[in-house]
Amino acid sequence: MTTKLLQVNVQKPEALTKELFHQIIEYQSQFLENFLQRNPPRFPADVILLHFREGDELMKIFGFDENEISAAMTEFKFDTDEEWEPLRQKLRAAVENSMSTASQ
Repeated sequence: MTTKLLQVNVQKPEALTKELFHQIIEYQSQFLENFLQRNPPRFPADVILLHFREGDELMKIFGFDENEISAAMTEFKFDTDEEWEPLRQKLRAAVENSMSTASQ
């Protein structure tokens, strides 16, 4: 994620506050859970298409693209700060549950 941020040189928008970022991640995990329950991935390409769909949905709802959200993830230390652990677990569970359902 950091490499991508450096490649596109995108800064976190001022309007993308920590509170709004929290809402985005909450929405993202719910979106993934709902979408993957209805459309479990059957092929590797499905995961790539899901990534595009997810980015489009977040842009439509919140007005930030995936690079801006990635910049916020870096700035707010989403991957390492304990404050974000419940949301990381929620996101991880949404993906893992859908993958286990898809493999059955």
